[in-house]
Amino acid sequence: MNLSRPKSVTVVALLVLILTVMRLLRFVYAIKDWNFINELLPSLSFYLIVSGLIWVIVGAPAFLGLWFGVTWAPIYTRIIAIVYTINYWLEYIFIVNVQGRQANWLLLGSLNLVLLVWIYWVLSRTSTRVYFGAKYE
Repeated sequence: MNLSRPKSVTVVALLVLILTVMRLLRFVYAIKDWNFINELLPSLSFYLIVSGLIWVIVGAPAFLGLWFGVTWAPIYTRIIAIVYTINYWLEYIFIVNVQGRQANWLLLGSLNLVLLVWIYWVLSRTSTRVYFGAKYE
């Protein structure tokens, strides 16, 4: 494991950390405000807790793997980037209100695509491969 983490890997790791913390907050506040959420959206209260917890369990190892240069982290991060995107768009289609969806779906889709391409590009660069060691090809 090389100790000099490329700046681009640091940015990807921090992005993963931010998304993981956001899902942790979803989990914590869904539990904290259970009664309110259950009255407002009874069908979603349990989903918010479970999905928040799952993404914390999935995101924490990705962040740590990227931060510390673990050999499996690039592949794992690519997979969860795709799964997170699918999850995000399913939530967007089925949970976000219709007016909100119509207003900004093109911008969100474009940003999502740019982020995915950027993550894949960062994780395929030579400096990234060196950082994650010879086993990562």
